[in-house]
Amino acid sequence: MNDSPHQPVLYKEIIHALQPHAGGHYVDGTLGAGGHARGIMEVSAPDGRLLGLDVDPQALSLARKNLAPYEGRIHLAQASYTSLSTQLAQLQWEAVDGILLDLGASSMQFDTAERGFSFLQDAPLDMRFGPHVSQTAAELVNESSERELADLIYQYGEERESRKIARAIVKAFAPGTTVDPSITFTDLDPTQAFYKWANIAVQRGWMGRTSGGGFEPDRPVTMRSLHAVLVGALEMKRIARQLDRLHTADGVAFPTPPKFGAVMLGMRLGLRYNNSNEAMDVGPRTLLNRAQVAYSLYKATTLPSWVVPWVSDQYDGIVLPKMGPKRRAIVRWGVRYVGFPYVWGGEWGLEKPPSALGRQPVPGFDCSGLVWWAMRANDGGAWKVHPPRPYAGWRLPQRTSADMSRYGTLTYKRLLPGDLMFYDGNGDGTVDHVDVYIGNGYALDSSNTPGGVTIMWVGSEWYREHFVHGRRLLSR
Repeated sequence: MNDSPHQPVLYKEIIHALQPHAGGHYVDGTLGAGGHARGIMEVSAPDGRLLGLDVDPQALSLARKNLAPYEGRIHLAQASYTSLSTQLAQLQWEAVDGILLDLGASSMQFDTAERGFSFLQDAPLDMRFGPHVSQTAAELVNESSERELADLIYQYGEERESRKIARAIVKAFAPGTTVDPSITFTDLDPTQAFYKWANIAVQRGWMGRTSGGGFEPDRPVTMRSLHAVLVGALEMKRIARQLDRLHTADGVAFPTPPKFGAVMLGMRLGLRYNNSNEAMDVGPRTLLNRAQVAYSLYKATTLPSWVVPWVSDQYDGIVLPKMGPKRRAIVRWGVRYVGFPYVWGGEWGLEKPPSALGRQPVPGFDCSGLVWWAMRANDGGAWKVHPPRPYAGWRLPQRTSADMSRYGTLTYKRLLPGDLMFYDGNGDGTVDHVDVYIGNGYALDSSNTPGGVTIMWVGSEWYREHFVHGRRLLSR
């Protein structure tokens, strides 16, 4: 272990947050070299006490040296913070005033080559925190089967969340369901703890098996794959399939992206987390981190009982009216962007917007930006979306919904697919929202409520009540 002074991270911030005081009892559950603990002892003088835990004996030895001036006020133990209740009982501490956990390997462990944590130094693959762990990482890799290693990666790895999702939805939506022994997997043994959750998730039709018989999803979790699982658990698969087969009354089908219906319904149910920092917003193909997955699971399991039937009724039997090729082209283009996030000032759906548009953080749209994306023709300026949009568009120089609404006087009954719809959301006489009507009470819409682009039902309730007038850009 390197004896050079270790610089504790966020030292001032942590001491400020803990607010140590005289007579207080504190726990540092990841003691390391004792840098944070020293600060706690200094501020809590003269009689503050500290319990320091660490599984690494080398770190503990270094901490004893660094904390020697406080020997009468500290108790150090080679133990994990997971044993905290036992450690507190041994000290007869009934309560503590603050607990600090700085989780993960420390820089001291990475900097000591023989510990085997660093990729930058040539050393045996050890990676043990202490001698209480009998097996080195090298032994684990070389002695485990491919299936065992895959299971470890699934269980402990950062990049795959599908098993956690299966376990969570079964516990939430089918807690009393028993295993069907006829459902087996090539990558799961029935003796493994996770087998139960995978079996029931597949049995209920929420997840599936790969062509090779393995548990699916077998890739990192995206927004659309997560929505597909949750929409299935909420018993909305039938509605999702109808959206997947979106078509006109005369049988013209619109090509939809994978899991389109599930993405659509997930957006309307509010399953997608709408970040306050728009640069972190996700689209249908975005890989989700654990917090985003957890949020979607939480929302799905806490929806009020009326929400699922309310949303289902809006899309059950969805069919768009017969329309000409120009109007069909608008719908085809628009459905490609369902599930994209609401981005204030956003008007671009591809990865790299023109530099003249400024720095849009992620692909996405505000309400009038989506209208521009679907309707506006290239006008000789920097904003050019055709191509790749497969139609030229129409003259629409206005950018805001209020400016767009200065033209047109269409009533709701006269609307045709491709017409713009304007709304006065707060009743102050000023238009503050716009979308593109696609017929039979539906519109291509980007708004804050679902957090992005959807095919919105506008035939009743808020949208119908706040509708002001429409505007036609296409000739009949």
